[in-house]
Amino acid sequence: MNKFTGTITYQVFAQGTKSECERPYLITENGDKVLLYKKNDNPFENRGFAEYADRQVVLEGELVNGVLHVETVEAIETATDPAAGTAEKSEPAQTEQAPSAKEEE
Repeated sequence: MNKFTGTITYQVFAQGTKSECERPYLITENGDKVLLYKKNDNPFENRGFAEYADRQVVLEGELVNGVLHVETVEAIETATDPAAGTAEKSEPAQTEQAPSAKEEE
């Protein structure tokens, strides 16, 4: 199995045909665009990669006829990662839940 690193993005596939839909692609660090496939994922809904959209990832899989058949997906957490930003925003909310009056006494 091979490892691939890049950003998952959804782009139009087969534009102007009956098969037109948004499909997941990996944009590699070199700028290459590779169509992604995940076993048991509906190719017209492509929900298998939705949680990784616009995030940097490491994928493990095999390249078959220009399509990457993905076995595993691992998000790379970075400071600009939307998920990292969400985690940073949730920390103050946890602090606000603590009673501040007791801390001042």
